[in-house]
Amino acid sequence: MALSPLRIFTSFSSNLSYTEAGIPTVASAGIDLALWTEQQNIFVQAALFAVFFVLAGSSMLLENTFGPTMAPFALMAAVAAWAMSRKITVRKLKSV
Repeated sequence: MALSPLRIFTSFSSNLSYTEAGIPTVASAGIDLALWTEQQNIFVQAALFAVFFVLAGSSMLLENTFGPTMAPFALMAAVAAWAMSRKITVRKLKSV
């Protein structure tokens, strides 16, 4: 689940940079964040875990539903549909 966002990103773009140890920079940043989180208060840890679980869980759900190659397009379609619905709502409010 933790690497699902990385798999989706790499299927969309192959421009990954790597550390000297050969770890993708995005994964290295995740490791650094996890090490930093271990030193924080339990409430900060719980809040960060909840945010991570929502983001990684939704990525995993997209990946399992549409496959890793189609997941970015499904995400873009969902964002476009949401943006279009917001524009329609804003126009209705302005005309009243």
